[in-house]
Amino acid sequence: MNNENKTVVVADDKAHGNQVGAWPKRIDLSKPVEAHGEQITQLVLHEPTGGDLMKLPFIVADGGDKAIEPPLVLLSSKMAKVPPSTIESLCSDDTFKVMKVVNPLAAQWMEALGG
Repeated sequence: MNNENKTVVVADDKAHGNQVGAWPKRIDLSKPVEAHGEQITQLVLHEPTGGDLMKLPFIVADGGDKAIEPPLVLLSSKMAKVPPSTIESLCSDDTFKVMKVVNPLAAQWMEALGG
């Protein structure tokens, strides 16, 4: 993988030249992870399509209160075009970087569901 000219970009991070709503969003990882059989040092999160969002499964929260949790790992995986296991293996710092991009979309998804 070519690591030249990499830029740390997190959602709406104007200090790094990222425009609000600009896609894709590039996240340099502080620790490499495996995706598709190779080590990667950067995730590129693409804007999800309508199909990506509308096909997300409902996850009912534990506790029997019928609360719905957004499927963050699956959405992150679709946006980054990596297996869910890659997202699950991120270190906490990198997970927070991904969450800054994905959580606003997940919140809109929940709102659209009436949650």
